[in-house]
Amino acid sequence: MQAAGHGITWRAARVKLMALGAWLQRIFVQSSRVHICQDVAATPGDLVDLIDRFIDGPMRYPLEWDDFISWEQANPNVEAARREIGKHEEWLFSRDSSKISAYSFRVVEQRNRLAAIVGRPQRPLPTLNATEQALIGAAE
Repeated sequence: MQAAGHGITWRAARVKLMALGAWLQRIFVQSSRVHICQDVAATPGDLVDLIDRFIDGPMRYPLEWDDFISWEQANPNVEAARREIGKHEEWLFSRDSSKISAYSFRVVEQRNRLAAIVGRPQRPLPTLNATEQALIGAAE
């Protein structure tokens, strides 16, 4: 069946609209001005993979970590990890390297907790100096 007077089938029109929608979604996922949040960690295994990408790179898209840390997650294990990691997110943006190291330690701690749940290997925890250990201790 063709759309009235346009020489294009409904199926072809639908395919073109779906392609346009996919193109717009790609733009909004990567836009720094308008952004569509992606579901990046639906399961503990997904979060282990996300944390590994966060540590080792590359991320799938520039705001992937932000999509995880900024939005509540449906899975209770993933949400618990997100909340724990989010408690100290400001450390990630600090100019103090001790805070950045302490944040990395917390992220790997949560990663390893989830890895144990899903039967994945543990990552070695970063070695902390006395200042970094004090930050971790004070945060508990």
